[in-house]
Amino acid sequence: MQINYLFIALALLSMGCNETNKQDSVSTEGSNAEEINKNAEPASSALKQNGNYASLFNSPDCKVITAEEISSALGITFVDMESKTKCSFKSQFPNNKTWYLSILRNDMSKSDIQREIQSFKSDETGRLELQMSETGDTYLCTQHSHGYLTLFNPNYNASILIRYGSVGESRGFTEEERLEHRHLALQLANTLLTKHQK
Repeated sequence: MQINYLFIALALLSMGCNETNKQDSVSTEGSNAEEINKNAEPASSALKQNGNYASLFNSPDCKVITAEEISSALGITFVDMESKTKCSFKSQFPNNKTWYLSILRNDMSKSDIQREIQSFKSDETGRLELQMSETGDTYLCTQHSHGYLTLFNPNYNASILIRYGSVGESRGFTEEERLEHRHLALQLANTLLTKHQK
């Protein structure tokens, strides 16, 4: 009789241990899932397309904005330099400094665009900066030392590049003025998207 009680007690103890191990396993799996979810990029950070930008990204040339429209958007007078190879604009300042802006369209595959976006996202040097456009559906990627900003929208097989002046090209300007040029280039990028959004 005592052997039967002993056997039942051991069986119950064994079942209790198994249940504890299962709970530990479930809680470990749960914490692992939480850790994975913490490391995963939140779905809300993904781009959500809010318009059709075919007239911008599929344009046969870079004639996507006029000097007058740039002047109005940025509050600085620009004139078209009427270049045959790119859309170039300049603004003459009272102190005889000239600031040049240019807009180019580059054909790219969607996979190349994704790779470029990823390289900006993973940069740890501080030379590259990525932010979302005001429209919430295009990445604005800035290369600080080269002085250009690129518009990447994963829905199109092209990118739009705005050159606002590399460090070398901007030697005549103060650091504060160069930062202002970068800010104005971002403003121009958002203006382009708003103008062509349908």
